[in-house]
Amino acid sequence: MHKLMSVAVVLLALGACGEEKKERGIEVMPDMFHTPAYESQDAGTVEIDARDAQGQPIKRTVHFPAMLAPPEGTVPRGFQPYPLAATDWAGARQMRNPLPLDAQVLKRGQRDFLSYCAACHGRDGDAANGYIAASFGGIPSLNGLSVLQLSEGEIFHVLTMGKGRMMNMRAQLPPASRWAVVRFVRLQALANLAAEDIAKLVPYIDSEIAKKPDDQALKARRDELLRLAEEAKAALGAIGSAGDGHEFIPPPAPVPEYVGPSWPTPEGGK
Repeated sequence: MHKLMSVAVVLLALGACGEEKKERGIEVMPDMFHTPAYESQDAGTVEIDARDAQGQPIKRTVHFPAMLAPPEGTVPRGFQPYPLAATDWAGARQMRNPLPLDAQVLKRGQRDFLSYCAACHGRDGDAANGYIAASFGGIPSLNGLSVLQLSEGEIFHVLTMGKGRMMNMRAQLPPASRWAVVRFVRLQALANLAAEDIAKLVPYIDSEIAKKPDDQALKARRDELLRLAEEAKAALGAIGSAGDGHEFIPPPAPVPEYVGPSWPTPEGGK
């Protein structure tokens, strides 16, 4: 009896082997080979009740993408949705930078700025020094009063949602990296202007106010310059800076120490 069972097992095993290696023979668990799941980028089908051209009820096959959108109101696990719409600048001004103003954050912000922003806005924040300015005009510089007059939340909002021709940087920079770039961009702008350079403009504005004592715009500009001067001193002092901020301005591109040899020009230019 045992011999007959052994022979049957051997014959069954041999029967499961095909003549070619690509054949599986007997499928022990067919559901694992012929999976009922849809393949990626595939389309599913469903029959719905419909009517033909004459108004008679029929069954119509409708195709739908297998990769369905998630239900409305759901988010992936661990994902924090951005709460503001692209045009909600009032809400952006209310956001506060959660990162401290220290050398580690600034170093991280400088690294990401040079990786993702410098191509357009220049290594030092001057768009004229960026690669893209040679082909496209209208790229704003990030080293002047126009940036300093924006709140950190507004700069973060531009990085998150994009603005004009600028794409959003959500895929390239997670929120913490965006806040670090905001810290660096503002401090770099302060360093480029320098507190003492801002203060030099105050006497000129005072002379203009003497000519136009009722000009409230000039008085507001003077107050803004003084505020930025104090902010520059406080920001540079908070990170132990020497005071002028040039350590946050990227150095110029290095010049090669060795230049390869070239063939001498033949006599007569031939």
